[in-house]
Amino acid sequence: MMTLPLSTATPQVPLAVLQQFRVIYGTMRQYFREVEERCGLPGSQMWILQEVQRLPGLGVTDLAALLAIHQSTCSQLVEKLVARGYLIKTRRHEDQRRVGLHLAWCRPGHRGATRPRRRRSS
Repeated sequence: MMTLPLSTATPQVPLAVLQQFRVIYGTMRQYFREVEERCGLPGSQMWILQEVQRLPGLGVTDLAALLAIHQSTCSQLVEKLVARGYLIKTRRHEDQRRVGLHLAWCRPGHRGATRPRRRRSS
């Protein structure tokens, strides 16, 4: 039985792995496009809403660490969600300089708190 030298066989394995990665990446991109179309929010913002639902009162710095993104990027995403009425920020009792994040429709006593409607496709 003859075996090929390692240098000849090696490029085929990384190429095959790269091709499979491209298939997975393309599938995920398509999935997130469909989610965004149905929900009206990009996947990154949906992930933030999921984490805030799971951990009400979470701060932006802690949220950024949880999502493994830069704090300023997280802050920008949070501001978009606040502006659209999905999130509200409340001052923390223990430290008024810090804010906690809550889903707008889950915060007790939040006036007019209703679950935002999903966009319908035409």
